Amino acid sequence: MKKAIVIVAVLLMAVSSAYSQERAQADVQVRSVAVSEAGGRLTCRVEVFSVNDDDAHDTTLRILFPVGVTFVSSPSGCTANPSIASDHTQAFATCEIGVLRHNGGRGESRTVEVVTTVPRRELRISKTFGAFAWSRTPDPRPRNNYNEGTAITVTSPGVEVGEIRSEITGYAPAGCLRKGSTVTIRGSGFGDSQGTRRAVLGGNGISVVLPISAWSNTSITATIPNDSLIRVGLRYYIGIQNSEGNWMSNINRSFSICK
Repeated sequence: MKKAIVIVAVLLMAVSSAYSQERAQADVQVRSVAVSEAGGRLTCRVEVFSVNDDDAHDTTLRILFPVGVTFVSSPSGCTANPSIASDHTQAFATCEIGVLRHNGGRGESRTVEVVTTVPRRELRISKTFGAFAWSRTPDPRPRNNYNEGTAITVTSPGVEVGEIRSEITGYAPAGCLRKGSTVTIRGSGFGDSQGTRRAVLGGNGISVVLPISAWSNTSITATIPNDSLIRVGLRYYIGIQNSEGNWMSNINRSFSICK
């Protein structure tokens, strides 16, 4: 009889343990990934959330960097290894979040932040960060452990020390321009002579150097080439580059190509 009682007790303990393990679940999820650009920096903010019947213990977040960015800092205490993402190296930041409480089924969220550089020579920034979170507590819905966020902005990269900073204020004629026509680029700080600088038409994935017929500190006369890469109906911009291909002017003045 005593032997039977012991066996039953052991079975009850096993069932209780299995039931407890089955109930110990925390739905850890990456709720949002927001990426913004300002002052030559990309800031990635990730919200991690956990909800279910149990706490999420030893919660960890890993933020995957896109190619071309370099880790700068993390106000949230995340660490990067390696710090530079390239075509051959996946860089990421690891953030130790700790415990996320279930709070009676309401759950708990935590927001972390990492700051990286903006690739210097890229004008149209389209960088996607990935974020993956997990914990030691079993997760009933692992599909929501991953999320992504993308920054798409148009920026003017920094100017080399000692170079002239030019400002383009508009074009003449205004409105749309035709291929093969002449355009006057108006502004200031172009320099009294062209030197090694050049005017470049860009946008929609192209970069075309414009033929120059006149150059002064406030006005540049150029020709829109009859180039098949330049398409009617699309919008483009003109900017000034130095001999190394660095932008010396703003590129936020756009125009369309008309027939």
